[in-house]
Amino acid sequence: MKGSINYQVNQVMKELTGHGVSKYQTIKTSNIKGENNHQVSNLIHSNNYDKAVKNTAMSLAQFSKENGIKDLEKINNEIIEKYINEKIKKGITNKSISASLSHIMKIQHALNQTFYSRTAKENKLLFSKEKIKELREKANKIAVKTDKSKIKSYANSNIFLSKIAKRSSLQVELMMKTGIRVNDAIHIKKNQLLSNNEIKFRSKGGKVFIKEIDPNLYNKIKKAVESNIYNITYKTFYRDMKKVAKENNISWSGTHGLRHSWAKKDFSNNLKSGLSNEKSLLKTSQNMAHNRGEITKLYIQSR
Repeated sequence: MKGSINYQVNQVMKELTGHGVSKYQTIKTSNIKGENNHQVSNLIHSNNYDKAVKNTAMSLAQFSKENGIKDLEKINNEIIEKYINEKIKKGITNKSISASLSHIMKIQHALNQTFYSRTAKENKLLFSKEKIKELREKANKIAVKTDKSKIKSYANSNIFLSKIAKRSSLQVELMMKTGIRVNDAIHIKKNQLLSNNEIKFRSKGGKVFIKEIDPNLYNKIKKAVESNIYNITYKTFYRDMKKVAKENNISWSGTHGLRHSWAKKDFSNNLKSGLSNEKSLLKTSQNMAHNRGEITKLYIQSR
């Protein structure tokens, strides 16, 4: 592929654009598998993930250029291995490296597409999926392990609700009362609002789940959505939350800290209601729209 790094990366990202496309349907036809061998979409369906993959593509492209390869379609297994080894040497955590490899898997798919579109042939020079899998296993064995003790919840998340800017108050309250992801909380369309105080969401895997909301909160959200004043950017929400944390001497755990706090509270309430540890974990996991219980454990074990 000819052109500057910026041009080539933009061509890659065009191949991966999946905004407005059903993630659930895309997964069914995808040829990409994730770390746990589960099927994942070969497209990108959110702005945040779009930025993350593009950052990895730019980083990889620059690294390849420094190592003598200016054409992204000619990045081979040797370059990919050097790129990941550099991350391991720098002390990047295995979790971050795993995320980069997930991005690279999508980039590999896109580069195969750009090559085939131009030549109608298979790209035999490009790095392989087998190499990505091999490097993932290597990183999981020898890269710095993620310190789970750094994963934190907020001891008193109510401070955010009482101190947050008005433009972010409904979103904070929704996260605190339902445990939904931040991107679900800050963007709600009219067609998501159902009867009986219910709101429809779509999980990371593309499956639809429904949350019954406190009637008072539901009515406030409904009014704001219908008045076109509800939706805000992640950047705005992040800044509003961080401002509250700073002004109230709260150790910053990110916007996701609210979800951690909710998970711990929900799990505790399940236990108090008489459910076993296993059933309590399962119920909380289902409420969080998680596909695997071990993910939920990280939330419950957070400080």
